[in-house]
Amino acid sequence: MGGFFGAVSANDCISDVFFGTDYHSHLGTRRGGMTAFSPALGFQRNIHSIENSYRPASFNSVITNPPYFSGGIKNYSVSKSISRHMDSIDSWIWIASRMLVPEGYFYTMNRPENLIDVVCSMRDNHLEPKTICFVKNSCNDEPFLFLISGRKNGRPSVRIQKDLILYENDVKTDEFNKLYNLET
Repeated sequence: MGGFFGAVSANDCISDVFFGTDYHSHLGTRRGGMTAFSPALGFQRNIHSIENSYRPASFNSVITNPPYFSGGIKNYSVSKSISRHMDSIDSWIWIASRMLVPEGYFYTMNRPENLIDVVCSMRDNHLEPKTICFVKNSCNDEPFLFLISGRKNGRPSVRIQKDLILYENDVKTDEFNKLYNLET
């Protein structure tokens, strides 16, 4: 995963931008990289350790979009293969739990075949599942994704939300448009 993010600040904001927008797994499950540009210094490349850059319990919420695949045929490109294939579900859930304050919120998504592993890992890492929503292309399709939220040290109680349907008769649903602030 990657992208371009803009920030204007009179102070150094590299860590804020990095932790506020993206955590790259291409350098390992506990490190991330980013390049920033300043007219005075030029391009600056930074590798951040998630474990060492901030104290544990530093964040009120953590949102993740991890790699989805744990096996199968990997891409010939090492960077694509690492970005799509996870070493273990436990590694990124453990980091999220470590960074969350007590009662903090955790949000992630993954493929339905990983649901049980994600729920078990969340519980093993003191993140109690609170809501689960399955995402489908159409109402007759099988889910291709699930969205899950949890709360650190939360009480047991999970609510299954209605499926998020993206298309109806090959047209984006109102729900899809509302999520992306598109005109209907």
